[in-house]
Amino acid sequence: MLYPNKSHSGEMLDSLFTILKSTKNENEAEAVEDMIWDIWMEGGSDEINTMMKRGCRFLRNENFDSAIRIFARMIQRNPDYPEAWNKRATAYYLRGDFKKAIDDIKQTLKLEPRHFGGLSGMASIYLVIGDHWAALKSLETLYTIRPNQPGLSEQIEDLHLQLTKYKKRKE
Repeated sequence: MLYPNKSHSGEMLDSLFTILKSTKNENEAEAVEDMIWDIWMEGGSDEINTMMKRGCRFLRNENFDSAIRIFARMIQRNPDYPEAWNKRATAYYLRGDFKKAIDDIKQTLKLEPRHFGGLSGMASIYLVIGDHWAALKSLETLYTIRPNQPGLSEQIEDLHLQLTKYKKRKE
């Protein structure tokens, strides 16, 4: 996926994701994640970047409807911009509209399959709505991107054990 801001951003992201997957140093991993977020946040134009800042400000102030409107306008202007979809998903999630949040995260992941924020958000939503198998799938996909994320392997193992016990009780 090439992002609208820089022709080399796809290659840069590939390199950063390689580091993220292999590093055992949590400080390095967090720094790499920050660099990835910086690339994702760049919308390719001053107008889109300004809209992103406004939408994020609305999110921080818990004005979810206004945030959703801003992110929807961004999506209309640039439907291939994964972070606009992800931010709108976040606003939907925080507003409690889980179906719309899931739909937007699916679009985020279609555009950027390595979007660890989207995968983490998807897992959280699935856990809230009780779809533990889907949550496990999201977490396992996240693990392929960020295997050394603190607590992730334990969360996957715990959820897998819970689901195995549940499945055995149902049999």
